[in-house]
Amino acid sequence: MAIEDKREPAVLVFRSNFLAVSETFIRDHLVSLKRWRPIVVFRNPIGDAGKTIGVEAHNVYVPPGFPARVQRLADRWMAAVGFNPKLDRLVRKHDAKLLHAHFLHDGARMAAFARRRKLPLIVTAHGYDATLYDEGHRASANGRFLLKMRPILQETASIVICVSEFIRGELLSQGWPAEKLRTVPLGVDLSHIRPGLPAAERSGVVYVGRLVEKKGGRYLIRAFARLPEPLRRTRLTIIGDGPLRAELEALAKELDVNVEFKGAQPRDVGLDLMGRSALIALPSIRADNGDAEGLPIVTMEAQARACPIVMFDCGSASDAIADGRSGLLARDRDIDDLAAKLAMILSDKALAERLGSSGPAIVKERFDLDINTARLEALYDEIASAHRIKI
Repeated sequence: MAIEDKREPAVLVFRSNFLAVSETFIRDHLVSLKRWRPIVVFRNPIGDAGKTIGVEAHNVYVPPGFPARVQRLADRWMAAVGFNPKLDRLVRKHDAKLLHAHFLHDGARMAAFARRRKLPLIVTAHGYDATLYDEGHRASANGRFLLKMRPILQETASIVICVSEFIRGELLSQGWPAEKLRTVPLGVDLSHIRPGLPAAERSGVVYVGRLVEKKGGRYLIRAFARLPEPLRRTRLTIIGDGPLRAELEALAKELDVNVEFKGAQPRDVGLDLMGRSALIALPSIRADNGDAEGLPIVTMEAQARACPIVMFDCGSASDAIADGRSGLLARDRDIDDLAAKLAMILSDKALAERLGSSGPAIVKERFDLDINTARLEALYDEIASAHRIKI
């Protein structure tokens, strides 16, 4: 008599480059699943390829070291007809029920395979993959591939998960079928993130993010230079690195802004500063190529740490915070209004306390990882049921 497999149903989770330090949301997705068992499949390993989080992971592409022509041939077979013996073996071994790809580019890479295997495909649209203008996509090989495969992906994907209503609106404007778009926000583990100091004991301003155009670092430094005395001497701590670092350091020196660039830091360093800083400034904009925030995890972490947030009213900002309750939104790209919003919180401890103390309840309501993971697993159940897959 055959022994029934009592393990949780398996979902293959694909990310080309696994596991990037900045993609904590993918780590959180993998470790928070309770009723489904994730099997990670990837193309290029980063660091230890997620070994420290204890999730089974496999490189299903040609590993580094093989001739480039062999790698290109394997990529073409995968994209054109979904031929990938390693993936086939994993599907059979784990009796995988679903395939979940993070980012639209990776969904496009899995589309032909999902069609050939008749495996329901879920894709999560996170940010730049959904917001870049077509001209922006054409600037990279990944982008050109997505544009080529987009009609096939729109047809093949069972569901596209949008991390915010802003991302859903972007995809609707590109012609994605409305019935396939579901908004399921990311989340943070609130059992490990607690409110920080009361407003009266906080000082300084922190920024956490990559130093790239869409993060708005230029606007933040210029806004600091326009703060009235004595607020102008407030310490600004910038956590993050990127191609604009040298330019931003030069700008801060030119404008005599009291800033410390700490470079890339572990997640805990940012969380610690969010618990001690008077506010966090996240003045993201939409870059010239369309790149925009999908739903920054740092906004969830800051609210959980009871740290008031100042952002531009751009893209997903109104999805991320409650304006006037957990933070303040400045007019998009308006440096004077950004400076004014910073000054309001820095000069009014009562306002800072009110905004900060509201954050934990808001993040609990909107971005609790356990609750949003349960929503994701319910979606997995729904898709399996619609395809008459026994789980």
